[in-house]
Amino acid sequence: MTTAKDNAAPKSDNPLHLLDGSLRDQLCPGCLGIIAARAGVGKSTMLAHIALAELLEERAVLHVCLDDPVADVRGHYDRMFDEASRNGLLDGSDAHRMVLERRRHIHSYLRQGFSANKLDEALQFLGDVMDFSPRTVVIDGFPFEVAGHEAVAKLREVARASETRIWLSALTHRHEPIDPEVGVPKPLDDFADLFEVVLCLAPEGDQMLLSQIRGADKDAPKPLPLILDPATNLLTRQG
Repeated sequence: MTTAKDNAAPKSDNPLHLLDGSLRDQLCPGCLGIIAARAGVGKSTMLAHIALAELLEERAVLHVCLDDPVADVRGHYDRMFDEASRNGLLDGSDAHRMVLERRRHIHSYLRQGFSANKLDEALQFLGDVMDFSPRTVVIDGFPFEVAGHEAVAKLREVARASETRIWLSALTHRHEPIDPEVGVPKPLDDFADLFEVVLCLAPEGDQMLLSQIRGADKDAPKPLPLILDPATNLLTRQG
């Protein structure tokens, strides 16, 4: 009997897994990665894609949201799961959905202050009480505009102590050029020494092009073979 899992696209053809392959090799445990983009371009969706790639590889994820309630974030994952299933990118069965949800926790700090200490407490609670040890943390809405260097450095300390990879989203602005001496857009230039990988998402016609402006190999900025389709909120290969 053919199952939904049998019909899922192979990893080599599946952009959900392509993100995991190249970026995971560059972002080691204890390191920080950034998704930078203007407002409304797709930073939250990109973080969810990174998280979903981890979940599909049977790795636990903690999703931290600073601007949305848990129900809204969960709904975002559900819509992405449904769309990916319709496009044959993953096993769309209810059983598979439940398996992925067990590998993911969502914490919202919508009306609370967020800090590296609170993240550390959350990770310790999940490990000690719930036997849940995420290998990847995604943090959506971190306020780089008002955060100091020490606050971001402490996040990196938490990543190192817990041996997790932390991905964050960062709001950039169209009128702010990238300083070639620093290599990252404002407001990230004050924290440039703390990031190993920086990805930028920017409009390219009616699509959103994903580019890498910093990586572990220190190469020059380069486009990735992926675009974010605004009609489906899914990554697809260029061309």
